[in-house]
Amino acid sequence: MEQTKTTVYQSEIIELGSQTGIFLEENMLVIFNETVPADLKDISAIHKKTELLHHVVVGDTLQIQDNHYKILFVGEKANETLRDLGHCTIEFSGKSFSDLPGTLCVEKKVAPNLEIGGKIAIYRG
Repeated sequence: MEQTKTTVYQSEIIELGSQTGIFLEENMLVIFNETVPADLKDISAIHKKTELLHHVVVGDTLQIQDNHYKILFVGEKANETLRDLGHCTIEFSGKSFSDLPGTLCVEKKVAPNLEIGGKIAIYRG
């Protein structure tokens, strides 16, 4: 029997800041919706504004395009910033901790190639 997936968050990349590739080389990705502050636009993958349907929890799965990553850590501010600004920092570190309160840490796997129109989603199950 196939397990049902619950969508926690789902959006589409609409713009890529000029510095996102440098951050990906360091296994990090900063995301924001269209309300991104001008001084953070260069480092961000910008996506359509969307609703956070459920709180993100450890064990959820992050999907970026065709790549899937198990979420290992959810910073204490990550749900709030995701809800309000579509913002969080994603670390592809394999760690279950971070000093940054707006961070999601996921499995240490190759960071995704990003493209305009690419899907960003978080789901449970």
